[in-house]
Amino acid sequence: MKEVLETLVETRTAEVAGNWGTFGGSIAAVLAWIGSQDVAAGLGVIIGVAGLALSFWRVRFAARIERAKLTPEQRATFEQS
Repeated sequence: MKEVLETLVETRTAEVAGNWGTFGGSIAAVLAWIGSQDVAAGLGVIIGVAGLALSFWRVRFAARIERAKLTPEQRATFEQS
């Protein structure tokens, strides 16, 4: 399971999906709001928040993977700075 998560985080797919979800959902929400389409605006907000959450999770997990790859000496130096 750990290898699958590392592969997912390191691929460009998760990054692109998060970014497109954030921007696409936001744009859809604004356009639907302007057009007085409440359901579409709500769906756009949900998609935007999901994309933002995916981006946040990916960056956080990628940092955790990088810290795990450090040697104890490198980790001590990293934590001091």
